[in-house]
Amino acid sequence: MGVFLDLDYLILWITIKPGLGSLAPIKGRGIRLIDEQARVKRERYAGSSQKSRVKYAVKLSGGEQQPRGSLGRVKEIRDILFHSRFETMIMKSRHEEWMVRFGRVYENAAEKEHRFKIFKANMEYIESFNNAAGGKSYKLGANQFADLTNEEFKARPSCPGKREVVRRPSNTKTLPQCLRLWTGGRKVQSHPLRTRDSCCWAFSAVAAMEGITKLSTGKLISLSEQELVDCDTSGEDQGCEGGLMDDAFDFIQENGGLTTEATYPYKGVDGTCNSNKESKHAANITGYEDVPANNEDALMKAVANQPVSVAIDAGGSDFQLYTEGIFTGDCGTDLDHGVTAVGYGVGANGTKYWLVKNSWGTGWGETGYIRMQKDVDAKEGLCGIAMQASYPTA
Repeated sequence: MGVFLDLDYLILWITIKPGLGSLAPIKGRGIRLIDEQARVKRERYAGSSQKSRVKYAVKLSGGEQQPRGSLGRVKEIRDILFHSRFETMIMKSRHEEWMVRFGRVYENAAEKEHRFKIFKANMEYIESFNNAAGGKSYKLGANQFADLTNEEFKARPSCPGKREVVRRPSNTKTLPQCLRLWTGGRKVQSHPLRTRDSCCWAFSAVAAMEGITKLSTGKLISLSEQELVDCDTSGEDQGCEGGLMDDAFDFIQENGGLTTEATYPYKGVDGTCNSNKESKHAANITGYEDVPANNEDALMKAVANQPVSVAIDAGGSDFQLYTEGIFTGDCGTDLDHGVTAVGYGVGANGTKYWLVKNSWGTGWGETGYIRMQKDVDAKEGLCGIAMQASYPTA
């Protein structure tokens, strides 16, 4: 780092590698930039594209300063910039480790750098959220969505549509206060994630069907979501472009059942229906029932008996980056994701929750599950969980 001293300004020439170091960490530390656009200048070294020589003009705080004081400020700035570059290198290392963990591969260096910046911003938000005083009942983490902006995350095709509810709630006073129906044995979807697909409706419907099959026959059978994606393409159900759980139940009943996942494995993309595989039915249902809308008591009664398909608004940034705890975050009621309510309970702090099985893999949430606050003031339930619930019958 080269330095030019006068009584008013420090002129700093700093050699940095692209993407490492900036003057941002200096701001707010008693040093301010003057005429930033005019005074910050990049000049390439002759014959080198790997380094830049950057000129920073920094106003000295506190009026005139003696040379010794100025040299002290130079050291302070140098230390801050070194620390910033060191932190960036650590963050890049974390990004590389994250890429390996989730199998992320980028098209080119520009895309990787773009995704790194988003990853870094998300990590800073995660750390700020988790370290906040009086923290929340849940935590965020670097799951598979950590290199997406929230706008990109929300841009996935929506899953559930809307339907009319006709049943009335039953008495729930005698139900147990805690119930975990269905958290072991059957897979939580762990296939390679495609962030823009909406096969969620198929996973929600199949999870609910697997639950009633186990309860009615005693057999835990892994059924095929891909059969629904490929073969149930009428009406709202359009493969990984979105669909309705109720329509999936209709298809299963009319088709005479579903085959196993081993027979018709999941691919995560729309395909042509394989009628030979489809015909090898392993389980069936007799129909389905809709839970009365906007009634968490009615939903509790249903979940006390079997896993229930539910639709939620999963578009919030906290939902995107959720990693553990009882989720109490802000979310709307724009239903865009299908999941399965498999139980309910009470946390250590007395907060009631729904235990919900997602289809985003074991790297998201609590090994693929989320605990969502139960019995909230809004009649729709948190994230609209009570708006559009249904379950298959057998």
